[in-house]
Amino acid sequence: MTPQQSSAAPQKPEQKAVPAAPALTEQQWEAAAMALLRAEIDRMDDVAAANAAATEADKYVVIDGDLYVKAWLVSEETESPGAGTRPQS
Repeated sequence: MTPQQSSAAPQKPEQKAVPAAPALTEQQWEAAAMALLRAEIDRMDDVAAANAAATEADKYVVIDGDLYVKAWLVSEETESPGAGTRPQS
């Protein structure tokens, strides 16, 4: 039999560990996590507010100086009872 070569890469001598940053206490970690969550919540609130403003602006259209509500945005809940129904003869 012929000796087989190892497919593993040659191992390098151990590297010296880089000194890690000082360990965070539980309170410091919680404070950092809360700050990160608050920032993300604020970002999501800003996106939601911008979306709401764009949606509100998109509900209306001005034609020849008259303000109209776009019909496809009217839901069944906002229509008056019996709207769109015709009495049968």
